[in-house]
Amino acid sequence: MNKFKFAILAATFISISCEKSQRTNSEQAPPKIAVQVQNKTTTPPITQLKRLNPSAFPALPKDVQSFLLSGGYTIPQLAVENTPHNVISAPFFKANQVDWAVLASRAGESEILIFQNGSVQQIFRLARRNDDDIRNIQNATPTYIKEHHLSYGGSKLPEPLDHNGIDDGLDGKASMVWYFHNQQWLNLQGAD
Repeated sequence: MNKFKFAILAATFISISCEKSQRTNSEQAPPKIAVQVQNKTTTPPITQLKRLNPSAFPALPKDVQSFLLSGGYTIPQLAVENTPHNVISAPFFKANQVDWAVLASRAGESEILIFQNGSVQQIFRLARRNDDDIRNIQNATPTYIKEHHLSYGGSKLPEPLDHNGIDDGLDGKASMVWYFHNQQWLNLQGAD
């Protein structure tokens, strides 16, 4: 191949490369395609959660029912339960006293309201959370508290352990126990 043909071949190659480069730079990138992936979860949307009026709990003291109704509270219900729940009574402050705890919901949030001796005069409010966290409360007897402490550990148990706590659980997940001791609510180990 002589030098002349080589030069023409080289010039053509450079010309084609430059033309391709200019075309690539001037063309717009192909549009990106947005793909929406739905999050598949077993949790039903909040609008589909069942909620009960406080009057659906006839054992609840009338003053407590009135307080909840006037405050616009409802009681959220787990979809898997057929019987009304999230209203419990037990001695939560001291032995031989009947106190009431209600998982109460309004404006997209729920919290545990505790009515000492069934009175609306002094109400304790615990664990406010978004209603996206599907919760339930249950009685936690001293035996339950001790067994879970032995199984899972946790902070030292208060003494004496002579009344119930409130087991605050997330649906299908772990729970914790609220226990009243020395004028404050302690956070103890629940189910894991």
